[in-house]
Amino acid sequence: MPVAQSCLKPLLFSRPVALDPGPMLRARDLLGKIALSSCALCLSGLLLALPAGAEDSIAADVASPATAPAAQPAAQPAAKPAAGSAGDMAVAPPAGSRVVVVEAFNTDLLDLLRNSDSLDQKGRSAALQPSLQENFDLGFMAQKVLGRGWKQLTPEQQAIWRESFAGLMTENYAGRFVGWSEQSFTTVEESEAGHGTFLVRTILHVPGDDDVALDYRLRETPEGWRVIDVFLNGTVSELALRRAEYSGVLKRDGFDALIAAVDGKRDELAASAP
Repeated sequence: MPVAQSCLKPLLFSRPVALDPGPMLRARDLLGKIALSSCALCLSGLLLALPAGAEDSIAADVASPATAPAAQPAAQPAAKPAAGSAGDMAVAPPAGSRVVVVEAFNTDLLDLLRNSDSLDQKGRSAALQPSLQENFDLGFMAQKVLGRGWKQLTPEQQAIWRESFAGLMTENYAGRFVGWSEQSFTTVEESEAGHGTFLVRTILHVPGDDDVALDYRLRETPEGWRVIDVFLNGTVSELALRRAEYSGVLKRDGFDALIAAVDGKRDELAASAP
């Protein structure tokens, strides 16, 4: 299956950012393997993370650090009930719990991969949008991407930005997850991640190629647990990437330029996806 050349384009930062080249090169090597695999799973949109300590660092926010937090020691499991008791039966996590949210989204990603060859980009976006809206806190993510700049926006501008950001996220995921080759997900563990958030670690198994770690950070909202960041192999943060791309645009060029940049990127993804 041909690989979409657009997925391999380098990302342009809005302003120079000092980066440790080691993690960046390792991420590029990993993403090159993914993009060239038979499933054509193109995750190169999730490419670079800001280093800890960068200006307006996300690590200082409740949102998310630039790298996935280390797993915290898990609580000791309760003693197993005697055989034959009611507690001996497996108990599924409650609806809306963190693992359920992540596994629901991963299932939707697999469905998207399974059906991607019969759908164009518009169809894939329409299929995935409800899952992103239900399982991600896109409004919170949109706010944290802008950092301090969020408070400078009027309520009307905030609403416009949330809508544009949600559209960008939808087109990004719909364009990256393309090509079915019997992929599958495994949920590895759940751990505390600080500031009331939790990390659910999962692995995407790609037959004939390396596994890909996708870790989800979640926070509790009035509607239940929602994803607020995604890490590729524990180092590449979706929030850090978007913040590096767009917070500087708002500071330097203003709100109208920010919306034009995001909507332009969204339209580019929609037009160039396989």
